[in-house]
Amino acid sequence: MVSITADSSIQAELERLEETVEIRDRSGRLIGYFTPAAVREADLYRRARQHFDPEELKRRKNEPHESYTTSEVLEYVRSLGAE
Repeated sequence: MVSITADSSIQAELERLEETVEIRDRSGRLIGYFTPAAVREADLYRRARQHFDPEELKRRKNEPHESYTTSEVLEYVRSLGAE
């Protein structure tokens, strides 16, 4: 990815944004889009949450299951000859 360093006036404009915006030149030609990092991250979390059912998570959490400590897992992996 190519990186562009914003001068202080452009930086001030971009830091005020709270949503994705179009960036255009003086003639109105579309140059591209800018999405603030916080907006992009929030969108990723929102989309990830759509893949999980809270009731299913609760059900699985309450299911009886065998668990192992990290030490037990490492000991088992070493017993397989992996290093």
